[in-house]
Amino acid sequence: MSEAEMSIPTTARTYDAAIQSRADGKFISRFKEQTRIMFATNYGGPFFAISRLAPEIYAKPNVNLLFADAGGWYAEAGGRWLTLYAKALQPARKHTITVCSSRRPEYGKAPKPILFQPPQQVLLKSWDKHLQGLDTLPDLTVLPVPDDFERTVALVESLRTITAGHKALISCHLRAQALLVGALFRAYGFETSPIVGFDLADGEPQHLAQGTWWLSAIVPTKEHATEPAKEVIDELGLTFHCLRSQVAQGATKEDAALVAATIATRATVSVEGKDIRAVRIPPLGGIDLDTGRFFNVTEEAKGKLLVWDTLTTGTDLLTQAPAEDKDNSADEDRLNLMLWVAKVLAELDKREPDEPAISPALQGPDQEMAVDGKSDGLQKQPVADGAVDADAKHPGEVRSDTIPATRPQRPRLSRHAGAINVLALAARLGRAGQRTEKTFDTTRARILLWLKSKGFHATDPMGNNHIESLDGEVTIESDGTRIWSLRFDDRRSMEQGAIWRVEATLINGAQPAMGLRLIQVRSTEEAPLPVASGVPQVVADIAKDIGLMDAGTALLNTATHLSGEEDAPRLIQLLLNAERIQPVIVIAGDIDASADRLARRLTGVAHIVCIDTPISHQLVRRLGRERSVYGHAVRLYRPGFNAEADPYLHPVWPLKTNQLPKWLVNDLFEEACATSTAAEDLDERVPPFQAIRQHLAAERVRSSEARLATLREQATHAAASKDEQISQLQAIREELESALAAHRATATEFDAQMAELRKELQATRRERDDAREEIRRSHYQFHAQWSENEELETGAADESYYPDTWDELEEWVEIYGEGKLELHPKAAKAARESPFKDIPLAYKAMEYLVRHYVPMRTRSTDDNEAYQRSKQALAELGLEESDVGTADEIKRYKKEYQRQYGEKIVTLDRHLKRGVGFGGDFQFRLYFYYDDKSAKVLVGHMPTHLTNRLTHNG
Repeated sequence: MSEAEMSIPTTARTYDAAIQSRADGKFISRFKEQTRIMFATNYGGPFFAISRLAPEIYAKPNVNLLFADAGGWYAEAGGRWLTLYAKALQPARKHTITVCSSRRPEYGKAPKPILFQPPQQVLLKSWDKHLQGLDTLPDLTVLPVPDDFERTVALVESLRTITAGHKALISCHLRAQALLVGALFRAYGFETSPIVGFDLADGEPQHLAQGTWWLSAIVPTKEHATEPAKEVIDELGLTFHCLRSQVAQGATKEDAALVAATIATRATVSVEGKDIRAVRIPPLGGIDLDTGRFFNVTEEAKGKLLVWDTLTTGTDLLTQAPAEDKDNSADEDRLNLMLWVAKVLAELDKREPDEPAISPALQGPDQEMAVDGKSDGLQKQPVADGAVDADAKHPGEVRSDTIPATRPQRPRLSRHAGAINVLALAARLGRAGQRTEKTFDTTRARILLWLKSKGFHATDPMGNNHIESLDGEVTIESDGTRIWSLRFDDRRSMEQGAIWRVEATLINGAQPAMGLRLIQVRSTEEAPLPVASGVPQVVADIAKDIGLMDAGTALLNTATHLSGEEDAPRLIQLLLNAERIQPVIVIAGDIDASADRLARRLTGVAHIVCIDTPISHQLVRRLGRERSVYGHAVRLYRPGFNAEADPYLHPVWPLKTNQLPKWLVNDLFEEACATSTAAEDLDERVPPFQAIRQHLAAERVRSSEARLATLREQATHAAASKDEQISQLQAIREELESALAAHRATATEFDAQMAELRKELQATRRERDDAREEIRRSHYQFHAQWSENEELETGAADESYYPDTWDELEEWVEIYGEGKLELHPKAAKAARESPFKDIPLAYKAMEYLVRHYVPMRTRSTDDNEAYQRSKQALAELGLEESDVGTADEIKRYKKEYQRQYGEKIVTLDRHLKRGVGFGGDFQFRLYFYYDDKSAKVLVGHMPTHLTNRLTHNG
């Protein structure tokens, strides 16, 4: 393999330039520079790593690669971005890539030129399961490191089950993370390479970005595989979490990158005028390696200064500080320092929570709470607080402005058209220790009163009802004793594109219960958002006057305020209750009436609890800091929470004031509602109205059958005479006819419902087929995590693309024709057989037909602008548009100008032309037919002359 063969750009900027220099990559120039660098890093980084860490695979003519794709990047556009960026490495070599993605990419509008790249295979399947099912392994597996240590260990253990000697490339966000991951692989017996970085430019590393730090790992043989000691795994895990937490402290992307670059590195610094040997722990400061004393960064008029802190490292740990060893590499020295720093911070964590803390994972409950968000490079991390604020109300409180209030990456409730489950609640009726004989009837009466206030009056409270008006429709089904179910469609917002549906079911028994669903039926995506809602007012009234219970705890329509250590067990018991089915939203710190407003909006769907600092202390002691809420923050605890739960599944938001802001209220509402509808047993817990209706219908059938069986028995055994038998038989007949009529009515109703469902299914299938067609025509939407810094420039998605070969002719017409252009097979054949050189002109001429000629032909009689635009476009292209003269009428040439178009024969009576004469490589003709009925253009021949009196033989 020659040196030229292996030439590759070595930085993100040179990679970006290499892509832009290609004819099929020029459209990238229309993107913002930051977006181009991000694309070069994400899509070019893997091929840069291959050139440095696995060049041997290019000894094969066809390279087979497997990409694991947790974030959906590689799967975008069917893997075509990987195809394009691979060409900067090996333009002539074929890359066969399989992308295993954990989620389906979300499609929308795409830059059209990317669709001319060959797609790769995209599977919605885990990479390890895919590998296990292969007879032949790929040449190389590309794996990004997960964001948490436990999943990283699982990745290593999955990889070692693969055939020994298989090589994988591992991608990390920062070098320090790559050091820990390399140590983890070696602990399992893998052979690892040195770490390589994909720099932004020469001498300018990217300290914190996806796809920037790489190492290779080779699966060990059975005899070389090892099972690491638990102490080793625990030490690496502690350091992993410590590193992630420190990086998350960066208030900005630049701050986080600075932490990533300098954490656990040696330096000689001056603290209050004294030079010391230190290990840096940014952004707070570091530790004096000689005395174990901590120092911090402070802002003064002169700038940033280093000052001593009151904290010191224990003597035992200080003696364990790694000494500088010239025999160790810089990476080995930094890894040793990271492991030691993590032990120091863990030792501080064991001190009383009142003591000042220095690490976000080790913060005391007086300090501001972390945010469950996403920092640049590391997904789903808590973004922790910053320096101690001397002007704060309470000792140890931190500035809330140091905590970025990140919001969820995308909505939890769908915004698409259709029936959207907004919320669901299931609760026992009544209060603890209260008699429940009349609870069922009282609750039903309260719901009927609520319906009456909306203009719907049920004539039979216990029976079946159907009421319909312009404002809505009410249907009630009941068995008269134990089950009462309601469906209410509120149509008052129909003009805005949606109706609200409430389905409520009451179950009578020793412990009466209620289930309720709120559904938004959206006819358009522009309908009011689901988060603009709340639970129906009747739920708040029932909670207030009758009572709703979740696992023995009341669901209130106001926030519960707890204070003092004596109240802490109540909250902890609620959080750890395995039978709890509703989330708990805990607000720490001072809060105003906005907490009660949130409670009313989420009555029955969530518990809202406000706590003070002593309770926060108890949460930390019992649950640990990572699973607690303290300072001034809000945390949502989902059902199933326990003392070992993943803290990142229970999100946190910071508070800057004593009022819940509107965006946060909406976030909390959406999280709580989405949690309520995501339960696996939702249909059992809160059965939909239609299921209740079918159940009651089946019960009625069984009741009728039992009644008929009783009548038959009575007719057989109790008839004393023939007349009595006739009378009994007549009664049975009447009963049967009545039951049959009822069954027929029910069957008719079900048939109508089935017909309606079939129509909806057909409509859904049509929508699905339309969506697939749109996807096939290359409309896709960039991943939600592509932020405003990653958005395309205006017009980039509509950038025209003019190939310089005929290879993509049909695909180009399909994509850029916009349904207004058809290419006859004879035209494609003639184009490919012609010597014409200025091939992009032919594509520009067809684009003129779509964008200017068709609008000019379809314009109104008083619209002169379309004509002028068409005329100007022709002038810019150097083309003329005219009829073909009389050639199409001369008998000997007539058939040459005719084409099959649909079910008819049409004549190519018009043409675009450039140049005079009858030959040459740059003379151009495009013959076409315009169909007035469909407003489409049929391109019948190009780019050479058809036969006429002058050309004779064409």
